[in-house]
Amino acid sequence: MKAERVIQTDNLLADFVGCFNASTLVACSRQCGVVGEYEGDLVRRQNTPEFALDKLYSELPSKFPPLYERLVLTYRWYRSEVNVLDLFANSPGLNCFDLFGNAPGQTLDGLRTELFGHPALLETCLPNGYIQFASGPNGSYDPICFDTSQKNLRRDFAIVQLDHEAILCNSKIRRVQTIASSFESLVKSVISAAQPAAET
Repeated sequence: MKAERVIQTDNLLADFVGCFNASTLVACSRQCGVVGEYEGDLVRRQNTPEFALDKLYSELPSKFPPLYERLVLTYRWYRSEVNVLDLFANSPGLNCFDLFGNAPGQTLDGLRTELFGHPALLETCLPNGYIQFASGPNGSYDPICFDTSQKNLRRDFAIVQLDHEAILCNSKIRRVQTIASSFESLVKSVISAAQPAAET
């Protein structure tokens, strides 16, 4: 990645993590028993070597989109509520979804725990090329996934919402909707949703 592109990407990610809902982070950190240096510092910059992804990639149908990959290699955070505007067809207006965490540590084991935390969903999602990285909207159990079933050399996978009941009851994939054309598009929607609140 060229230096200018890295700077743009890092600025975009800094804006994105700045949108994480602090009250959700605090509640989650207390639930997880976090104390000491992470109290009040629940999203933090931490560089992780790229080889840390090797273990995860050996268990997934595809690598992550480059922007999400950069996020997990440069930041640590706990599961967080993130707001978006008008992306969920059944719920116009301001919505939220829960972004899986990438807890502090020397490895990406915290992220792996989140990604593989729902075996009943994984058994259907992963073989069909869907990597869940969030849940929602608005507290629902529907997986929010990278759709890696549509191969893309740039790994700019569409972000889709799947029906959790179809998966759990019938082991079937039923797409509720495509909520963003790529992770970058989703990130920009989150940042846009936060701007009106910041301006008031």
